[in-house]
Amino acid sequence: MISTYTHVDRQHRLRLARVAVIALFFINGSLIASWAARIPAVQSRLGLQPGQLGIALLGAAIGALVAMNIAGRIAIRFGSAIITVLTAIGLCISLPLLALAPDLVWLVLALVFFGASNGAMDVTMNLQGAAVERGYGKPIFNSFHACYSVGALVGAFIGGIVASYNISPVFHFSGISLIGVTGILIASHFLLPPEPAVVTETEKAVPKKKSLFIRPSRTLVALGRLPFVP
Repeated sequence: MISTYTHVDRQHRLRLARVAVIALFFINGSLIASWAARIPAVQSRLGLQPGQLGIALLGAAIGALVAMNIAGRIAIRFGSAIITVLTAIGLCISLPLLALAPDLVWLVLALVFFGASNGAMDVTMNLQGAAVERGYGKPIFNSFHACYSVGALVGAFIGGIVASYNISPVFHFSGISLIGVTGILIASHFLLPPEPAVVTETEKAVPKKKSLFIRPSRTLVALGRLPFVP
């Protein structure tokens, strides 16, 4: 009976963790789409030329490139749950900063922070998703990516409506970020804790065979994602 209850509790915990990760993917997608929908408003407010806007957006790519390289290592050391929560809150904080930037320089700095938070959150929430998928023992990752797309759709839809009423990006981003932080804090209670690394004596004694396929580094993966960073 005890083992049965333990199994049931574990399955219940996994279901809650799955919902929490789904919420994080949804929030991430909605925040990114919210920013994308209001880029013209921010550009108009600061009077930026297309070239200047391109330079500013490059800041997000640089921030993401750097953060994605180190986020995985930090998550392995401290656990992906806490790092996911911190970077997700950072992404929420960065959104109003984009609307409050008084000039190009501050916009670039805000976008570096925005890109770094998004890049790090992307890495760590995927680690959480992978942990949940291992617990389920079957492929479920598509549900996470699907909810990211749904979040992006909702964020873009709301952003379009808000923009049509000429509502300031400051109020728009502040409201979206407040909702996002609330959802993140709720989800944080259900994320999976760090998994202990278990290495058997056999694994220590037997050297690993080299494979013809070399797993790409985080730098290469981050470079591949640059075209998709707004």
